[in-house]
Amino acid sequence: MTGKYQDSRERRFLSDRRTPCDRRGQYANQLFSCSPGWDEQRVQYGSRYFLLTIAFIYLNYFKSFSWQDSSFWVMNGTLLAYAILNTFNLLHARLHPISERRFMLAMWADIAAITMVVTVDPLIMPPTLFMFLMVALGNGMRYGMKIFAQAVAGCIGGSVIALFLRLSDTGIATQPGTIITVMFLSVFLMYAYFLMTRIDHQQNRIMVNSRTDSLTGMLNRGSIYEAAENMFRNAVKTNERISLLFADLDKFKAVNDTHGHAAGDMVLAAVSDIIKRSLRQSDLAGRYGGDEFVILMPGMKGEDAEKVATRIRENVVNWSTGNRIELDISIGVSEAPQHGYSLDALLQHADRALYSSKHENLQGSVRRAADLELPEDLKQKKSVGQVHLH
Repeated sequence: MTGKYQDSRERRFLSDRRTPCDRRGQYANQLFSCSPGWDEQRVQYGSRYFLLTIAFIYLNYFKSFSWQDSSFWVMNGTLLAYAILNTFNLLHARLHPISERRFMLAMWADIAAITMVVTVDPLIMPPTLFMFLMVALGNGMRYGMKIFAQAVAGCIGGSVIALFLRLSDTGIATQPGTIITVMFLSVFLMYAYFLMTRIDHQQNRIMVNSRTDSLTGMLNRGSIYEAAENMFRNAVKTNERISLLFADLDKFKAVNDTHGHAAGDMVLAAVSDIIKRSLRQSDLAGRYGGDEFVILMPGMKGEDAEKVATRIRENVVNWSTGNRIELDISIGVSEAPQHGYSLDALLQHADRALYSSKHENLQGSVRRAADLELPEDLKQKKSVGQVHLH
């Protein structure tokens, strides 16, 4: 009996259900699709320098400014300030690629600089107006809808301000072509925003569907690995504990055979609701496959996680009794760093505890994995007082 169980357990560890999802990279790319990396931002800042050079040449050689004219110093002083700010943002992006504040600062600096350039553009029909399109589409569509909305509002406002200043400065009552162009740009930007809102909504819906289990609303297997990778990476930096619960329903096959698959789906949805109601906001729960569930609880000790697992089991048993369905749940508990600092390592130890308990009790139960020695690198840190688990 023991040998047969040992063979079946080893086959479980070698099966495909215990290997990382092949689509983890796909989900990671989707997750940060609105936040370009350093390479893309370097190209973007290079484009800013190029346009800044073009604007400097265009305004200084195509419009006669005297160095005694205040407009000369205001114009070139603004361009110089923009160049300095652009350089600061470039250096900051090299060290911190993802920064919403810097994204917004750079965008509003673009809008302010272009507003000044359009205001002093020497042509009656200023071609520099179309630079607002580059700001709105380049910045806004790259960094998401929140910044896109601000980019559209800022560009429309900047073009109107520039038009007002041009009319006040020249004394020309009307410039039909320029006014119509500003109106065209405003309508185009608003249309682009509403169109992108629909596209963004559809993309978000597709992303949610690809990352969640349609029956339970929990994270699916690929998303569990993606979220766990980030969680464990942060835990290593902060020496934080992470507890894992690996749950498997007992007698679930009998439910399907006796009551039908519709009843089985109802059971899975009900158990997932029980699990979600038992967790904190910082915890993560997902359907690992079939009737298996994975729960990650950052900052929680193993004994506290065991109490949560016991509460989940009690609620599942109460629900099954109330609905006259013979059902139970077995839960294995493991903890980082005692059992490793990866999802696969913690799953393996929790799985062993779970099926060892199943083999001994022949019914639902909760069992913690046996404590192991800390990994050698963490053991060395602990010896010098660098590991403070909390």
